[in-house]
Formats: sequence, C-alpha cells, structure tokens
Amino acid sequence: MKIDTPDMRDLNELAKGIRRDVLHLCFKTGSSHIGSSFSIVEILTALYFKSMKVSPETAESPDRDRFILSKGHGCPALYAALRRRGFIEEAV
Repeated sequence: MKIDTPDMRDLNELAKGIRRDVLHLCFKTGSSHIGSSFSIVEILTALYFKSMKVSPETAESPDRDRFILSKGHGCPALYAALRRRGFIEEAV
C-alpha cells in the first residue's frame, strides 16, 4: 500500500483544519474540553497523515496500524482527524 506523505506545510494546514473542526464540534455539542483536544492535534495529524499504515479502504485489514486514545477529553480531536482522513462522514 502506497501512502502519500504530505510535507510539513501540508501537515500544518491539516492541523489547523482539525483545530477548526474541533472548535465547531465543541461549540455544536456544548463541550468545554477544547484544550484537551488541541493538545493532541499535532500528534494525531502526524500519526494519521504521515506515519500510520491505515486508510478507510483498508480499515478491516489485520495488517493495519491501530491507535488507542486513552485521553477521553481529547475525543473531539480524534473524531476530527478521522473525518479529515475519510473514516467518518460529517453529520448533517
């Protein structure tokens, strides 16, 4: 599986977009855990868009990488990264 690896500028733009998505999600749901999500955006961006061997097309593959988030209040950032990566469709 070939993974397109964005350059640092692209990763920074992705991280900014994920932050905007987190703000939108937290505002829409009334969550106050923006800081917890913001603090892991770069990590999630680097993992899902540069390092991890995972894609929506291979989500069921036993050879895919797995990520476990134990920082519960950071879930909006994970959801935003998964949506931008194509795993989750945006709710209407």
